[in-house]
Amino acid sequence: MVSGHPNNNSNTDAYANVMQGKVLFHGSQLPKLIWNQIKILIVSNKDEFDIERDILLTETLPKLQQYFLTQGIYVNFVDCNLNWDLDLSRNPYHILRYIKELDDAYRTSTGVFFLAFVGNKYGSVVLPAELSTTDFNNIKNVASDLNKDVKQLERWYLLDDKLLPPAYKLKDPDEDFSNILSRTISTYDISTRESQEWNDVYTGLAELFISVLNEKSNFKSKHDISSLYDIQLLSGVEILFNYAAKLSPSGCMCILRQFDGVNEKCKGNEAYIDLLNGTNRLDKIRQEKLKRFRESITQKLSINDDDNNLKMEDNRIVLNVSWKDNGEFQLDDTDYQRYLRTLNAAIFLRIKSLCERYIDLSISNHFKYNEKILYNETLIQLTHYSKLSSYTCLGFENFIENNQSFKQWLSSANTNDHHPLIIIGSRASGKTLLCTKLVHYLLNILGKNAQCIIRYFNLTSRSRNITEIFTSICTQMQTLQNAPTFINDQQLNYMEYYQTVLKTLSDNQKPIIIMIDGIEEATPPSQFASSVVYYQTLLQSLPPKVYVILSVSRNIHSYPHSDTQIREMIERIEKDECIIELPFTNETINISDLTLYIKSELNLIRRNVTDSVLKALSKCIYQQIDKQPQIFFLLRLVLNESYFGYLSQHKKKLDLTELNMEEIFHTYIDHCERKFGSKICACVFNYISSSQSAIHELELIDILSCNNDFFLEYFQKDLPKHLRFPSSLWIAFKYTLGPLLSVKYFDLKIVMCWSHSFIRRLMKQKYLKKVEDIRFAHRDIANYFLEAFIESKPLVDMNRNIQIRYYIITRKKENFVWIFLTVLCSARYNIKNYIE
Repeated sequence: MVSGHPNNNSNTDAYANVMQGKVLFHGSQLPKLIWNQIKILIVSNKDEFDIERDILLTETLPKLQQYFLTQGIYVNFVDCNLNWDLDLSRNPYHILRYIKELDDAYRTSTGVFFLAFVGNKYGSVVLPAELSTTDFNNIKNVASDLNKDVKQLERWYLLDDKLLPPAYKLKDPDEDFSNILSRTISTYDISTRESQEWNDVYTGLAELFISVLNEKSNFKSKHDISSLYDIQLLSGVEILFNYAAKLSPSGCMCILRQFDGVNEKCKGNEAYIDLLNGTNRLDKIRQEKLKRFRESITQKLSINDDDNNLKMEDNRIVLNVSWKDNGEFQLDDTDYQRYLRTLNAAIFLRIKSLCERYIDLSISNHFKYNEKILYNETLIQLTHYSKLSSYTCLGFENFIENNQSFKQWLSSANTNDHHPLIIIGSRASGKTLLCTKLVHYLLNILGKNAQCIIRYFNLTSRSRNITEIFTSICTQMQTLQNAPTFINDQQLNYMEYYQTVLKTLSDNQKPIIIMIDGIEEATPPSQFASSVVYYQTLLQSLPPKVYVILSVSRNIHSYPHSDTQIREMIERIEKDECIIELPFTNETINISDLTLYIKSELNLIRRNVTDSVLKALSKCIYQQIDKQPQIFFLLRLVLNESYFGYLSQHKKKLDLTELNMEEIFHTYIDHCERKFGSKICACVFNYISSSQSAIHELELIDILSCNNDFFLEYFQKDLPKHLRFPSSLWIAFKYTLGPLLSVKYFDLKIVMCWSHSFIRRLMKQKYLKKVEDIRFAHRDIANYFLEAFIESKPLVDMNRNIQIRYYIITRKKENFVWIFLTVLCSARYNIKNYIE
């Protein structure tokens, strides 16, 4: 939450600091963006809260969506158990994925980002993903002393002697049982069988751990077991709640439901209390854990925020329900129905209240409309810059110290008229990262007297072409210190104003940094004439103290610009050696730095190798630097958990010789198809590829939910009550794709796209090469639009990914209906509309 109500002075200062780039200096902190989306991760024990989660989906979510629709805010409930047969607590690697999803929800959700349901059941404990050699040996020894079978422990926990220190790691069940997540027509029965096999393995391992850790205080062992006191076996719900509360307790909600009168003798109690495996006896160990968990919830959601007058206890909703002897209380019991209505109202009102409070306390809420638009655009660009500036750019220090073109340009820019610095190179050659690092370097050497304007091409819905970027920069220039006032909103005046501001700042000895990354080589014919003049303006000579850095996504030596004046400008810039060509050569990059980089990337995914192997891998990459312009993007793809999962599944070793983009791409695709099934992969990939620019997660899941073929394949035995694509399946998809996916920021929403245009091209070549594939993809997208119109959901222009406001649709209702019915007259409509 934003602390305190900002006053007018603090608003003005905050606005100026963002507009002038002052928030980028060391010691400053970027304000948090207020996104037009509410993303809430919903967790509970499997099967314990089915009715409550059903109410969320059918009652609470539609009301929230309808309420926030008028404000252009998406509401997305990410229910981990929806249409998901796997217990989220029974695979620690799934929990790690949900933790990443929690991080994402915390960063990108307005107000609440986490909702937990806790009842009379503690649930399944999460197995340790990793054990130190001491802990493993102690557990094994104590289990043997207790006459426990340790064969499963030895089979599933394998020593990784390459880690420092060495440790025993749990094999990923999804890799060992390769069909658990794949539920195609041919693998459905295998998937069911493997899921049961893993559940049996989990039950045995969980009982062993619980026995050893519970008996350690009472058992007199000849072994030193003091280290075991640090091991905690917690449920998945508790782990995720603790992590969310650590991020921000004010964004967490918890429903504490207490069934009065339920015990181990009650009928139909299996899903609601902890029973010992295969018996009707109460599991006292888990019940004690539940008691402590409830106490910690009360404690963490009771500390009020005095600055914001926020009552944290209101995030904790306690509801008591009487248990019925027949166990079927929910069908016709008036008290239970009253409980559900209370639950629905309480969740709706609290989410609504926290979101509105969050928006009200935000700084941007106190700006005028035009100021707010510019502030949000600038802050998104600076946030992206801040993220990139923390990345490692190999060879950058050598470039700064030894590149004569850059040193000459910097020296000239300090004192004389000069050209902008242009960075060229093929796609994925590192232009964006180099631009970012150069801005960071300039800010450090110029000091806090400098001002900064940053734009990443096509990052937002207001930076899709050079015209939008240039006008946005000129608008931002009006907020700079010592900048003259802009008079006339005309194209020619923008160019004159740009040059006037630079001259004025230079005369006043006010350094200004302007960076534009990723200028496209192709301009639509309708915009070509207007865009050329902006290119010409950006390439003109600059006065002293003005530092303009441009990167272009084409090699201007091979493909000269069609405009004669621009071509002449580029030739002059090249003659003055103000062009930097990427990628860096191996003369620029030190092999020891490369080795450290590979080691650090492996450390992040806990996939270490021996020093001799590390040196061999570094040598392989070093030899390819001059041959492969995309080498570091390829390295990022192979040093990824998903790629290592593929290697592990196929019993292969990491080989970095002769890295090839298409081979690595097909490795990822093969891994996805084996893991999830080729038909489901084709659906997901085609929808992402078919969206012209990018697509929101909520839109993607909505479109996937319109695909009847998916449900008939994934749920062959019995269709689920709600035909919604499982959120947990999408989360597994997302983190398997890894670096192949990227994000953009449209309409203050986070949207997804392929990381590069060549990835999109490869996807289309593989999955959209037939007319029938294209027709099916467009049919499902059309079904989504039709459903959205009928149910008054937000609509999106798929070409621009900009939300179409409801009042526009209403005003042009007849035309809108006619157009859509014309397009959709032959579309097969989703089965769920008939059911509902």
